[in-house]
Amino acid sequence: MKRLNDFCRSLSEEQKSLLGFSTVLVFLLALLFFIFVPMVEEALLAKEECSKLEAKLANYKALSQKQDYVKVSKEQSEKLQTLEKRLPQNLKQDDVMGELHSLAGKSSVKLNALRQTGKEYSKKQSIPLYLECSGAYGNVLKFLKALENEGGFKKLSEVQIKGEERTGNLELVAVVIAYKN
Repeated sequence: MKRLNDFCRSLSEEQKSLLGFSTVLVFLLALLFFIFVPMVEEALLAKEECSKLEAKLANYKALSQKQDYVKVSKEQSEKLQTLEKRLPQNLKQDDVMGELHSLAGKSSVKLNALRQTGKEYSKKQSIPLYLECSGAYGNVLKFLKALENEGGFKKLSEVQIKGEERTGNLELVAVVIAYKN
């Protein structure tokens, strides 16, 4: 402490004022750096986010000015109505069995077994049936395509396909799950 006092006494008035001025200048620069730099960074981030939001808004404005979105909306509504029409309101097990018999007949596939699975499915809007059928490769494929494209919504699970080498026939074993609305 004594050395500091001796040092301060040895300085001239001009040196003392220059030292005081430089101390104040360093303090102000430190204050500027620690206070204003984070504020500037925050402002830059806010400006960047604002630019992104403005670009998003411009996209929405451009979309709203087009007439295509009305057309797309109508197409989506039509698709939904088509799907809802394919999903029957009151589907009965006998109806599903009759439809499967009809599809098998159209496809020239022999139904070997068609019965309830005996399993409880979690969805009350579904009717699961055990199916065994056989026929020529092309006919079984035709049956599967008809099952996929005709009537209501159906899903095949637990599928097993076996081929007979000497006759070229296939045997299909599966659980058909028909869905209702």
